[in-house]
Amino acid sequence: MKISEIGILILFALGQARAIEWEAVYPASRMNDLNEVIRAKGKYWAVGDSGTVISSKNGSMWQRHTVPTTASLEGIAHGNDLIMAVGEEGVIITSPDGADWNIVDAETSEDLQEVQFLDGEFRVVAETEILATANGNVWTFSKFEAGVKLRGITHGDRLFVTVGWIEDEKPEAAIYTSVDGEEWDRIEVGSGEGAERLERSADARFGVRLRDVAYWDGRFVAVGSLGCVMTSDDGNEWTRRPTKLISSITSNQIPGTSWTTHGSHLYSIIPRDEGFVAVGHAGLGLVSSTGSSWPPRTWQVPVQGVTFLSVVEHNGSVVAVGDNGAIRKANSRLQWDKVDDDFEMNDIAAGNGHIIAVGREGRALVSVDEGFSWEQVQASTNYFSGIAFGHGLFVATTLSGVLTTEDGKSWRRSSGVKSNLRSVVFADDRFVAVGYPGVSYVSPDGKKWTKHFVGDRELLLAVTYGDGQFVAGGMQRNTFFSTNGKDWERVDIDGWRDLIIGDIAFGNDTFVLAAKSSDRGLYTWDGEEWTRTNTYDYETVEFDGEQFIGFTYPLSWDKTNRPYFVSEDGFEWAEEEAGDRVPRLTGSNKIVHTDGRLYAVGEAIFRSLSDKPEPPRIAGVEYTGTVRLSLLGQTGSIVEIESSTDLVEWESLDQSELTDGEAEFIDQRRFIAPVPEMYYRLRVLE
Repeated sequence: MKISEIGILILFALGQARAIEWEAVYPASRMNDLNEVIRAKGKYWAVGDSGTVISSKNGSMWQRHTVPTTASLEGIAHGNDLIMAVGEEGVIITSPDGADWNIVDAETSEDLQEVQFLDGEFRVVAETEILATANGNVWTFSKFEAGVKLRGITHGDRLFVTVGWIEDEKPEAAIYTSVDGEEWDRIEVGSGEGAERLERSADARFGVRLRDVAYWDGRFVAVGSLGCVMTSDDGNEWTRRPTKLISSITSNQIPGTSWTTHGSHLYSIIPRDEGFVAVGHAGLGLVSSTGSSWPPRTWQVPVQGVTFLSVVEHNGSVVAVGDNGAIRKANSRLQWDKVDDDFEMNDIAAGNGHIIAVGREGRALVSVDEGFSWEQVQASTNYFSGIAFGHGLFVATTLSGVLTTEDGKSWRRSSGVKSNLRSVVFADDRFVAVGYPGVSYVSPDGKKWTKHFVGDRELLLAVTYGDGQFVAGGMQRNTFFSTNGKDWERVDIDGWRDLIIGDIAFGNDTFVLAAKSSDRGLYTWDGEEWTRTNTYDYETVEFDGEQFIGFTYPLSWDKTNRPYFVSEDGFEWAEEEAGDRVPRLTGSNKIVHTDGRLYAVGEAIFRSLSDKPEPPRIAGVEYTGTVRLSLLGQTGSIVEIESSTDLVEWESLDQSELTDGEAEFIDQRRFIAPVPEMYYRLRVLE
């Protein structure tokens, strides 16, 4: 029985209350390159930059794990009932189940590139050495020549093979073999039957960097830069195989050189039942039954700029991961579906102990534990544009009407609403939704709505409430004020040309709107007119209970170190250089303030750090015929324990009070074989 936990994770405040720091919560990998993916313990496991470790049962819904490092993790492997991940500056972490991770000291400071469990031991590939251990406690080291850059390792037919390159003006492919994993011999690449072909290839002019190597059915296959594929049946004689991935080689295109080339690099290769799969640059994938013949561009994911760095196959399904958190899953015919890398959310709301984010493709994400874990739900719409909470009900706007829900799982369509709606707010005991063409809908309960006209075919994108008034704006150079959501007064602003109002916030008796386009900036209402108080290109603005926070629009050429701006009165703004502490927002993204935290949605869901006491959590799990959970948290906290077999439907088991800060829960149910995989989580009640 494989028992996992989705406990409520620990978060500590890392600064003053007015500093805004964020962590990406879902999709867990967004913004971080994913460097390797494997299958272990009934799940897919992927690791990446900034200490990213995520897992998934089906390759579609991913859960993030907390690890004791923020170093870039380059490789992950499983063996001897242990999961091991390795990364930069000698970082090694291990876990028996993926829930609790420990730092392992292997006494090396080299960047670790790869780890594989081969011939009964973990083999860790560093730049110039290979480390070996059975359990992470005792290590042996094999040193290599200076200048080598090792990357991949495999084992087959009683032989270890590792590949990389010798760093030089023109990198030279490097292949080493060993019968015991300790003493290694350098192999002369190009000495086999493919030597003449190698000399005629682009490799001879630009060099070769080998990135990975695999073994299957008596054959070693190594892949690398410019579509390079090399094979060997014994590890000693290597043959260069054509892949036809070089699209052009032209002379005198780069000053100071004689040649330039355009090609597709291959970064990872795995064996499969029918041969090999290799992935690489621009979403490229190649399939070969023997490793010798490689049909050009067997499949290619049609996403600009995605580069796959690792691939794994399980039961006919292939999962590939890569840069910018890209995840792709394919069936046995290698037809690909998008999973997480373009998962944009448009709005977020909180209420009834739930936080619900909604976005494109009719997907909703639901959290009942302050954003520490999320469940994905598919609704009967192609696009969610906004969401608000009131009277125990979540109301979401779509491009064709309104959907409502109490818990984010079951959605119902409100009859009589068919307009293209973009934003909704609950205030003054009513819901008010706005959209196109210049309409507002008003409802006292989210079920029965009345339609009203705001402006002449306006596309309204935002609505908020404050000081007894609803305020709406959108694509035109107008804002609209209403005391009831039905009767609206237009306010024109001189000088606005093609202004796009992305968001409006209210706080400290003041309205502030965020605008982009030519008259971009933050605009503040003084009771009589709007005044531009800032000239950055803004995506969204929110009032967090103390101050306004304005988030600048993410320019494609500057996605890091973007500033955000804060103001107490909406008129005087201070710039904060936030770097990665600011969430990357795109589209019509929103922020909600609840329970002392800010939650922002965009390419991921972000949660601001808080100085609130840490919530209860599952500290340990044990199975001896029954499941025993160790619970930790603040003394007197009351939690509800829930279980699930699919991360979708959850069953309430019991409630427990944390006496003296801890408690034990025993799941009294007994399962008949085959025992299902079981997940547990806590919901805080008091």
